[in-house]
Amino acid sequence: MKTMLTIFLILAGITLLIGQFRPPKKD
Repeated sequence: MKTMLTIFLILAGITLLIGQFRPPKKD
């Protein structure tokens, strides 16, 4: 049962995708 790991990987992938799509604006 690697459901948690899969969810974690998917979440990480989505986060990276969003980060590349919309770079954080830090002034």
